[in-house]
Amino acid sequence: MDSKIAKFVQLGKINLAGKNIIKFLVEDISYHRLLLPKDIITIEEIGGNGIKQGDFIFGYNVASQQGVFQVIEKRIEKNELIFILREEYKFYFDGKMHSDQLIGRLISINRGQGDIKVNTFEFFLKNKIELGLILLKRKVIKIIKSIQLSIIFSRFVKMFHFKTKFIYRIANINDVENIARLLRWHYWPMSLRDIRKRIYSLFTEAEGKQYCFIACRNNAIAGIIITKEKYSNDTHNPFWYLDMLYIGFFYRYLGLSAEFSLFVLCYGVRKNITEFIGVSTKGIRPYSENLFKKINLDKVGSVTISEESNPASSKFFHKRLSYTIKITQRDKLLKYQLPGLR
Repeated sequence: MDSKIAKFVQLGKINLAGKNIIKFLVEDISYHRLLLPKDIITIEEIGGNGIKQGDFIFGYNVASQQGVFQVIEKRIEKNELIFILREEYKFYFDGKMHSDQLIGRLISINRGQGDIKVNTFEFFLKNKIELGLILLKRKVIKIIKSIQLSIIFSRFVKMFHFKTKFIYRIANINDVENIARLLRWHYWPMSLRDIRKRIYSLFTEAEGKQYCFIACRNNAIAGIIITKEKYSNDTHNPFWYLDMLYIGFFYRYLGLSAEFSLFVLCYGVRKNITEFIGVSTKGIRPYSENLFKKINLDKVGSVTISEESNPASSKFFHKRLSYTIKITQRDKLLKYQLPGLR
């Protein structure tokens, strides 16, 4: 809004009941949702702390445009109070106003037939609905932009990562440092030194048969699966207990967890293991079920998922999932050819 669009002339200033009241004549203005030429507006001088979201204020925005604006949001920037504005003759967000550019709050508009009270219920309701629509529109736009950015990012990551394939293998003691760095966020706030000790103990102090599988790409470790071989109390047959499945942050949403899990199943079948048991929290059940679908477990065997209580844990982890994978079509898994399978 510039001088050609709007021009306000101060008529006078009085002190009324301890409040400074200023009257302005709207001398020239283009289409405006509130004001018309020859309107007289009444402004109450007030500090920035007295302004609320939805109030109509009079002053200058950051572009030195004088006018009546509606406050969409109040925020602190660099220790200074800032008003995010909606310019009333346009139905969209427009600019900012610093607290020192504020003249006052709009109280009423005189149009020759009496004052139009700005603080009446009808006026408040109408403009509150309009303000709500604007805030909703801003949130929707922000959500859409974040979704678009996430899609673009995931496509970029896929283009970048799929230039080379993942290689799966059993880790050795030389991989301790890289595995510890991969798991530092999983074990946060544990120090990297303590994580390194824990991983080192897998290779030096583990009881019974234990396998630590890693997924590698370009000499970097992208994921890890740890299994322990145990024996059933009923049949005394061996089974693998899936102790951990972790995929690094930059390697997620690439289908790695499905192919990696399939590799472990195929490797286990080659070791005459046909039963795999794992436990996870209830919250990742949709993820687990989706993972089983990607592996096509229904074509090579069956999976049973059950929920059980864990009173010793916190409320968030009170319910946990126990899933049992039984391989019935062993020959089909033996035919799979994945990098690292022998």
